[in-house]
Parts: sequence; structure tokens; C-alpha cells
Amino acid sequence: MYSSRQSDSLDIPFILSDYQEWVEKDFILDFRKLTFDVGLSARSEVGKGLVLYGRSDGVKSESFSVVSCKRGNAVYSRRLMRRIERLQGVVPDRKFFRLSDRFVRGSWLWCSFEFDANRFSVEDSWLLISGCWNRFKSWLVKRFGRICFWVFRQAHPSVGRLFGYCHFHVIIQFLEHEFSGFRHVDRKTGRLSFRIDEKDLLASNWSVGFVDVKMVQSVQAVLSYGARYGSRALSRGKADLTLALGWKFKRRGFSMSRVWSRISRGVDVIVKSSNSNWSGVGLPRVVVEGSVDPSRLVIVVYSLVSFERGAIVDGAG
Repeated sequence: MYSSRQSDSLDIPFILSDYQEWVEKDFILDFRKLTFDVGLSARSEVGKGLVLYGRSDGVKSESFSVVSCKRGNAVYSRRLMRRIERLQGVVPDRKFFRLSDRFVRGSWLWCSFEFDANRFSVEDSWLLISGCWNRFKSWLVKRFGRICFWVFRQAHPSVGRLFGYCHFHVIIQFLEHEFSGFRHVDRKTGRLSFRIDEKDLLASNWSVGFVDVKMVQSVQAVLSYGARYGSRALSRGKADLTLALGWKFKRRGFSMSRVWSRISRGVDVIVKSSNSNWSGVGLPRVVVEGSVDPSRLVIVVYSLVSFERGAIVDGAG
């Protein structure tokens, strides 16, 4: 389906240097925060959710400054770890089989995807990665049913032909399918893993390169591994290459399916719509979905007042 072997003209050392210069300069954001008590609630016109309006009396106003979240800075790393910890704390543990079992079954996989360097350039790998994953994900859902997933994108760090190429790892939970597999010991490394019988089927639908598939024995073990892997792959230092190329090509370092993303963000209520461009005229309005008690809610409106580059404000965080 895809075929584009351009000559690699990327100046990766320059991109890395440019990124490091960018990320080390903080942007200070000045905000105004208005807090409204909820005054009126009613069923929305379409019968889904609640329409909530801010009350005009007792509005609380305050101003504050923060360091902006930038790919790879301390704010970014803290937010990433909070999301990972929330997901770990909510998804229940499950062990699918014993490590001594020869033949096994399970519904969680750890998959790795790479591009074929004979057919694709480094630039291709970063530009095509999202479209290729979305196509493969759509095929997975059509073939096996609903899934939850957590994707980590990474640049190949080793100096050589694959240097800088984008590849990614995915933790996938299959909600409507269970795989059969077998125990495997690598002859060179002696490492133990469990492989699915349908590996060739998955590989044949990743048309741009190579696929490695392992079965997950323990849910919490793979989430913990993902947490360690994600924190290493998306924090400053050794991960600067991944962060720099992701920044260059505007590709996220990681992504999650909708359900896991909501869990990781601590979201219990979905805001379906709002007058998000509210300019202070009239009252702010939101439509929410979920089990909510309007008497316990407030509407908070943040407005960006100004920003300053390359300066630190006392108490910003």
C-alpha cells in the first residue's frame, strides 16, 4: 500500500540541537480564572446530558502564572507520570497463565512495529506512522472486536542504518477475543516469552515493515513495564532524540484509546459542548454527560492574559 523511499536528507544533529535550545527556554503563561456556581440545570434539547449555566452572583476571580507544558520539560514529565499512575491504579490486575505453562491463552498483547528501511526513509517513518497505525488498528477492530490500547513512539537510538527511524510499541487489550499461544525461549538470549499462534496474520496486515508480538502474562506487570518504558522514552536525556524528532514532525510521544485516556486523565464527566469562546458576555454554558449532582459542580473559565518567553516567575509550577 505504501511505497516511498526518499533519500534521507534530514540533519538529525541540527534538529536535536534546535529542539534542545527550544525546550530549555520556558514560556510563562499568565491566566485569569473565573469560578461560577451552577445556577440552572435542565435536560438538553436532544435528551442527553445536562445543560449547566454559571450564576452571575458570587463570581470568584483570581490570577496566576505557570510554566507551560512543553514536550520533554519537567511539567510534561510530571503530567505524563500522573496519567500513567492513574491508569495503573484503576485497571484491575489479571494473570492469564503460569510461566511454566507450555500452551496458553490470553487477551492482552505487547506489540512492536517497525518500518522497512529498504522501502522507507527516516522522514517517511515519522510522516506515515499515524496513518499506518490507524489503518492497522481499524483492521484489528474489524477482525477481533473492540480494543483498548496504549502506544509509545520512539526513535531508533543506535547509530547505523536505522538511526532516527520511528518505531512504536503498543499494549493492547482485546475485549471480545482471546488468543491461543505457546511458550518460547530465545536460543541466543535465553529470554522467555509467549507467542500467539496468529502472529503471521497480524504481520501480514502491517504492510510497511516488521512486527513482533508477545502475549501478556500479567496485566499489572505489563502496565508497570509500560510505565518504566514510557518514562524513559519521553523524559529528557537519552530520550532527546525521540522528543526532538517527534517535535520536528509534530507526532505525539504516546497515545491511548478513549477509555484509557479518560481514566489516565481522571475524567468522570464528559463535557459534550460548551460556549468555549465565551468572551464575558452573558453566562458560561456547558452540556455534560455522566452521573452528576449539579449542586456539587462549579464552572471554571480560564483566560490566557499574556505569555513571556525565556523567563521564570517565582512560584510558577
